Amino acid sequence: MNISITIDHREKSSHLPELLAGEGVELNYETLKAGDYRVNDQVLIERKTANDFALSILTGRLFRQCSRMRASGLVCLMIVEGDLFGTRHEISTEALQGALLSVMARWQIPIYRVSDKTETAQAIVRVGMQNMKAESKSNVWQKGGRKSRNSQVYFLRSLPSVGLQLALRLLQAFGSVAKIINASEKELASVEGIGKKKAEKLFAFFNLDIYKKDEQATHE
Repeated sequence: MNISITIDHREKSSHLPELLAGEGVELNYETLKAGDYRVNDQVLIERKTANDFALSILTGRLFRQCSRMRASGLVCLMIVEGDLFGTRHEISTEALQGALLSVMARWQIPIYRVSDKTETAQAIVRVGMQNMKAESKSNVWQKGGRKSRNSQVYFLRSLPSVGLQLALRLLQAFGSVAKIINASEKELASVEGIGKKKAEKLFAFFNLDIYKKDEQATHE
């Protein structure tokens, strides 16, 4: 059984479909209402370059896209190519970090960051392979947008200094993404492999918008 990938026709100009064709997958083209790639009719992927991600924040397009993706009822994933903090758009680090956190925590859409289109193609194919394998074993990936451990791990791996093993340890220690986000620095640091410095980075990342609001309130 081949991996089936439905591609929004507007992605043709990106030349990414050419890379996918070389992977031996089944490709189809449609005008998708949400996302850019639909894998096995179960996983919806939005692909963005770093520049497009920054621009979509400035125009307000990002969260409209997130809303449409969640409304699809499919498992959702966003892939971002390139250096988010080195784009040509004038946007603050705080705004970028706040948007990343909002997409992942509020909209429950994991963000997977890659270097280029080649890595994007590899990631899409890998998602298809994992989807098929999980479907044949235990139907882990399910329609209806249900939360899964896979989605939680994707989310955690997108955080500063968090790899696969740390993501799994965090979930084992706290039980859910929500509890991790609300944890104190001391609680985060108690997880094996994190330590004080990583705990400080994670805590600051989770609470960045809160700090900004407090600072604004002080000046008002």
